[in-house]
Amino acid sequence: MSRSDGLPAHRRRALAGMTSCRPLQRNCGMNDADGKVRRLGNGEPTKLRSWALAKPRIILVAFRPFNPRCASPPLAERIVNHDSSAAAPPPSWRLPAGVPQGVWEYAHRPQIADDYDEEFATNTLFDFDEKVLQEAFPSPGAFVDLGCGTGRALVAMARRGHRAVGVDLSPRFLGIVGEKAGTEQLPVERVCANLIELGCFADASFDYAACLFSTLGMIRGRDQRRRALDHIRRILKPAGVFVVHVHNRWHNLRDPQGRRWLLRNLVWERWRGANEPGDKFFPYRGIREMFLHVYTRGEFTAELASAGFIVRKLIPLDTARRHELPRPWLFGRLRANGWIAVCGR
Repeated sequence: MSRSDGLPAHRRRALAGMTSCRPLQRNCGMNDADGKVRRLGNGEPTKLRSWALAKPRIILVAFRPFNPRCASPPLAERIVNHDSSAAAPPPSWRLPAGVPQGVWEYAHRPQIADDYDEEFATNTLFDFDEKVLQEAFPSPGAFVDLGCGTGRALVAMARRGHRAVGVDLSPRFLGIVGEKAGTEQLPVERVCANLIELGCFADASFDYAACLFSTLGMIRGRDQRRRALDHIRRILKPAGVFVVHVHNRWHNLRDPQGRRWLLRNLVWERWRGANEPGDKFFPYRGIREMFLHVYTRGEFTAELASAGFIVRKLIPLDTARRHELPRPWLFGRLRANGWIAVCGR
């Protein structure tokens, strides 16, 4: 019996519409939507060039990497296995590139995904972000939400007529997205992927892309974040628009604990060379060492520019992250909670 048989029907339906996005290894085959395996003559990743609803349920019609010699279980079964609360996190040497252990735990602990919407149900944190997206993406188009979580921004964009695709490392989050989309009969498609490994998407696939809620900062390593940004620019159309949010490193000056972390990060950790300036580890929702890279304004804009993005608008956020920072000319680089950048290619 499949491990997915014990799930409620709505969970099985939600999981059934997901695909995975990993680089194809040489001599591997590919599974297509009807389960048949076709052989490929080289080691290039298959590109997701178009999407369609093959059945009246949320399903991504695409190829995914598959090695028949590995006797890999079906996708839904693998997702349930990865989603298991009983499974211990993998050792650090087995983690995907750019994914620290705390972020892996965040993505795979069921209670975090299940409680996420309830925790933020009465929180206006997303209202300002949605307003920015509406202004940046004025007409319907192909939209990808990178680190979509439970789909707050993604589902809102689908309601407005966008062709919405959600990408996340967490199968559990994507399952919840599927439930929401199915309830409203929205054509939302989902891809389970690491943001630095988006080779499954073809060049110039999307009109719009968003990476909100400091998801970019959850990628560890400057080189790995650059890989993610390079992919995002590649999959955007020439006139595409990218919206990204990060947190401000200097905002930690506001409290004693933050000041202690800043001092340690700038002096001790830099001397040891173990972490990059701005790498922050902290307890979060039962995770002992959640990871987040927090930026300076100069670092953020330089990282975007190095990937080829043109920053059209840089919005500093107030302390509560619900409005634009008032009087940004008054020590705005220190006072801002973070920034939302609206970028072109």
